[in-house]
Amino acid sequence: MKLCAVSDSLGSLSFNEAAKASADLGLEALEIGMGNWSAAPHANLQSLLESKEKRREFLSVFEQNGLSLAALNCSGNQLHPVDGERQSKVVYDTVRLAELLGIDTIVLMSGLPGGGPKDLTPNWVTCRGRLAPPTPSCADVAGQPTFNASD
Repeated sequence: MKLCAVSDSLGSLSFNEAAKASADLGLEALEIGMGNWSAAPHANLQSLLESKEKRREFLSVFEQNGLSLAALNCSGNQLHPVDGERQSKVVYDTVRLAELLGIDTIVLMSGLPGGGPKDLTPNWVTCRGRLAPPTPSCADVAGQPTFNASD
């Protein structure tokens, strides 16, 4: 296991400074934010996709500081009813970049859709109060014992 940090936590520093600070703290790797919920302070996704030289420079910062690239992070909400298409593009571009960099770990979240066809905001499902009476489950139908919240 390698101890690493998400580079956004060092977002006020340049990429070189963030890498050096991480190494000085004894970290072994960095997870780099590529967009969506990350401001991507240490990487320009499009530049890295378009330029082999930019990718080489990017990876050299890790090497110069004795670090490895733990993951690319593109967490966001690609199911968002308004902004989902843009966020999906960041996810797909991050996957393409990971392949170009030889990285096999990408961090993302599934996202959250709208509650209906005309919703403009994500639908956060929450529960309050008593649970509804249990409904039949597959196990009930199959005649298997089930856990009941009132037991």
